[in-house]
Amino acid sequence: MTTNKKTLIRTCTCFAAAVLLLFAVSCSKKSDSEGKTGGLCNQKYAFCGNVACKAVEGQPGKALCDCEVLDGYSWGNTTCEQRKATDKTVVSTFAIKPSNPLVECSAGGQVVLCLDAPCTMEGPKSAKCMCTSQKATTPYISGGGNCDTSNCSKQMLSGAPVGPARQIANDFTQALITAGQTPDKLTMCNK
Repeated sequence: MTTNKKTLIRTCTCFAAAVLLLFAVSCSKKSDSEGKTGGLCNQKYAFCGNVACKAVEGQPGKALCDCEVLDGYSWGNTTCEQRKATDKTVVSTFAIKPSNPLVECSAGGQVVLCLDAPCTMEGPKSAKCMCTSQKATTPYISGGGNCDTSNCSKQMLSGAPVGPARQIANDFTQALITAGQTPDKLTMCNK
């Protein structure tokens, strides 16, 4: 493997480690094309990696997030068929959005996990997603908060614990390369 390709993979993995997303679950699953569950899909999905969410009254551990609906490559723990969007529903998955710098948040605040969350279409490019919220017991990475770390404790940001985020970012990057795609590069917010 060339040095430039290795550098690209390391850069994408490090920066994407973030996004997102959302992912308190380790993602070692393969794509549908290999006959396994979960992995890379090229279809419509909800992108929640850069949003602040709101607690759902009367439902502890739940958060409602206004997410963007995109079409393209994304990663999730369910099959592409299970994630297939309809006119009324879509699923939130992990993707890299280069225009979205990432912030590293300390443990302590609430983190919202949206990987594989069910969403209701609100329009052709927007959806409301019902995600899980929990106290961040470890540092996490989010595309929300406008690069202001004080928002980590003031808002319920969609994000992912650092370790699982690195794993999913690596799996996503490797799957994109295997699919003949060039992974996008993410940037971290200035500290």
